Amino acid sequence: ETGVEKLDYDRIPFSSPRLNYMTFGGLPMGHLHEFSGPEGSGKTTTAFDVIKNAQKKFLEDAKRTGQPERKIVFVDVISSAFFLINSKTLERINYMDDNLFLYYEEQVLSEKIKKLGLGIIISNKVFVKHLFSVSVDKVYKNKDKNKMFRESQLYYFNTFYNLNKIQKKLLEFSSKFVKN
Repeated sequence: ETGVEKLDYDRIPFSSPRLNYMTFGGLPMGHLHEFSGPEGSGKTTTAFDVIKNAQKKFLEDAKRTGQPERKIVFVDVISSAFFLINSKTLERINYMDDNLFLYYEEQVLSEKIKKLGLGIIISNKVFVKHLFSVSVDKVYKNKDKNKMFRESQLYYFNTFYNLNKIQKKLLEFSSKFVKN
């Protein structure tokens, strides 16, 4: 007897049996969940774990039941703070691109995945709230972040699009006015 009433929610499990025990089987779906704690305490790792398990659950449910409210949608790019990728696929695309940091990483990964002929999907039942730049703002000044953004943007477009000289110059010129 725990003294806490167990509500009957459809849940997204953790990979950790201990967290599943403490949460009565995982996080209830349809609720907003926030992970807080000091830097390096595992918030991002835990969020990745939940998202991985949510995607697995939704894909299994979609295959088994075909329920429309759990359908997945194919997209060209997922641009967000959280995404999941199979480790074998990550290895096939030669991991993360060392020419990027913080910006345009998802776009480059998406381009590489599409070149393999694989699909990129989102689930319309998973919501993630990202507190933008909380850790990054502690380390980098706006001037540094703007420079990283411009460099990543130029690298992405120069690498994956056949820009002519005029397009490259326009992109370089216009990127100087973009602020994060």
